[in-house]
Amino acid sequence: MAETEWTPEALSGRYEEIKSCIPQQLEAYARFLREAAPEDLRRWQQIAQDLKLELNLENGRIKYKKEFKPLELPVDICYIRHGKTQGNTEPRVFQGQVDYANNQLTQQGQQQAAAAATKLEAMAAAKEFIPDLLLSSPLLRAVHTAQPFVDANPKPLFRVLPELAEMAFGEWDNRKVAELEKDDPAHLFYLQQNAVIKAKGPHRICCQLWQSPEWLEGKKELPAENFLECLDRQRKALIKVGEIAKELCGPSCGERKPRVAVYGHSMAGAAVSVLLGFGKEDQLGFLGFDGNYIMPNATPTILIPNAKP
Repeated sequence: MAETEWTPEALSGRYEEIKSCIPQQLEAYARFLREAAPEDLRRWQQIAQDLKLELNLENGRIKYKKEFKPLELPVDICYIRHGKTQGNTEPRVFQGQVDYANNQLTQQGQQQAAAAATKLEAMAAAKEFIPDLLLSSPLLRAVHTAQPFVDANPKPLFRVLPELAEMAFGEWDNRKVAELEKDDPAHLFYLQQNAVIKAKGPHRICCQLWQSPEWLEGKKELPAENFLECLDRQRKALIKVGEIAKELCGPSCGERKPRVAVYGHSMAGAAVSVLLGFGKEDQLGFLGFDGNYIMPNATPTILIPNAKP
């Protein structure tokens, strides 16, 4: 079956049509909540409570509580989202924990990766951020974004950490946003920054086309997670980053914190930003994580809470 060819005009019209269906999407979200298992609702509320976030289940939005404090880590973090891929080029897809051909760096993405390496080298030369350790998501778009810096700078250790993988969109993964039903509550994820909505079914892996099979460890499918669950997973990932850095770099760093450059993704990066107190808020104080709120491609971003400017 041939893929739909989207002209810019047709795509713009489709997105406007989707936006006009927010009331129907909200009705579908209300059904999603009614059908959710009670233990899932409790778990999502517990995640928000543990992270000192206020969760409005009715609209799926989150905000910082007054008592929120950034996650305390024994490391300093510089986060680099991967370079551009076909998947985040219009007509874009939900690009989560997938690693197929369309999820790899485009030529522009490769150029961005090289530019990110140059930028990080300049930051090191200026003593703004000198990495002791480089950690990457196992998805190749992140690994290949790290590669230019790794190749030119052999001194910092480089490791792949599976826990840094992107948010898993389940059955939405690699589906074009424009081709989902216009009343699908999936659209609330990016239109209204809904941190609760998630796909019902998993992503079924096509092993023959998967580009990095070694980290799958035999998995045949990837269950969906919502942004709250991604936050919780990235919290655990950051704790592990601290443990790895202490083990590998602690003796050479002495009294100072090891500095870690993390190569990752848009939603995982948004989660890390929220956890470290750099979450982006709208006029009502709700946290955003997709669309206009995401990190730019391949741009080193220092995320050190309470750091002096």
